[in-house]
Amino acid sequence: MKKYELLKDDTKEISGHTLYRIKALRDFGDVTKGDLGGYIESENNLSHFDNAWVFGDAWVFGDARVYDNAEVYGNAWVFGDARVFGDAEVYGNADVFGDARVCGDAWVCGNAVIKSTEDYIVFKNNWSSGRYFTYTKSNKMWKAGCFYGTGQELIEKAYADSELSGKCYEAYVKLVEQLEEIQVDIVVNTIDKIGLKRVVVPKYIADKIEYCKGAEGYGLFHAMDYCFGYKDSAEWLEYNQETFARAWLDGYEMEAENDTEV
Repeated sequence: MKKYELLKDDTKEISGHTLYRIKALRDFGDVTKGDLGGYIESENNLSHFDNAWVFGDAWVFGDARVYDNAEVYGNAWVFGDARVFGDAEVYGNADVFGDARVCGDAWVCGNAVIKSTEDYIVFKNNWSSGRYFTYTKSNKMWKAGCFYGTGQELIEKAYADSELSGKCYEAYVKLVEQLEEIQVDIVVNTIDKIGLKRVVVPKYIADKIEYCKGAEGYGLFHAMDYCFGYKDSAEWLEYNQETFARAWLDGYEMEAENDTEV
């Protein structure tokens, strides 16, 4: 038996995709029959089994799938070939896309950008509560129970709870910092070895990237959607979406002004 239907009279449009508001047809999990959910492109995006659900203003589209007991809510977007499953939660202004898999007890939130399983780490508090906590690489933020903040903020809060908790969380924060230093060294050495260069973008695109990175809640797809609101950016972005994504994620160089002169 289906657990929801698509409302054809309540839609959203994004880059050629039409998304439909969902409405629950029966009670399950924390959802009651008649509840309105978020937006999906088709029934392939959200399983009719178990308690998976898309809430509020969250969007799921493309070939993305949400299933098991996973939840997507807030202003989060899940798209591309991404999968969210298990007891995972994606919310806030997070973007999950590409071949990313968010699963288990992972909590991805804030303005995190997840494009692969390398972009987040889930740990378990095995010294007291037994709960899981998550680190997201793109925004360098930690989620542990009701806490959401930076590594230093997590350490300070943990020490305020107990010395044991503080020492344990501090060890995990330092572990992640060491892992990221190793990864940076590997990337830099690889770039030097193969001569890989950053993508080049025009100034009006660079300006919008910096604006969106400085604005609270903007992820990659939100930034692209923002750029589509300007004629010059939209025309450039129509043929350079991959370049924009690389610029957003890996950095860029700005083309010289005379490069665009006719």
